[in-house]
Amino acid sequence: MRRDIDNFRHAIKLMASLQLSIEMTTDARSRPYVKKALKNKLRLAEDQLERDIEPFVNKLYETDEDVFQNIQNALENLIDYVINHTIEETVNRSIEVTNQKK
Repeated sequence: MRRDIDNFRHAIKLMASLQLSIEMTTDARSRPYVKKALKNKLRLAEDQLERDIEPFVNKLYETDEDVFQNIQNALENLIDYVINHTIEETVNRSIEVTNQKK
């Protein structure tokens, strides 16, 4: 039972990381200084990631809509924070959160 829970948590983390990657590539593609060739590569990578995680996202949504919505909300908050803050602010916030867990 414990192993199943750990596997589920790892799967959720992986899904969230991939979803975050998709969102960040979308943001990168919207930047005017990103060259067209890189934008095309990012679009292709984003499309592939979406296809790869779609079955898992759908399964989670079908299994527990509340968990799915909580993950989506957390990802949106994280993406907003990363996009709207400098790298230094993001790293400092990460350190604060890590220290709070100790």
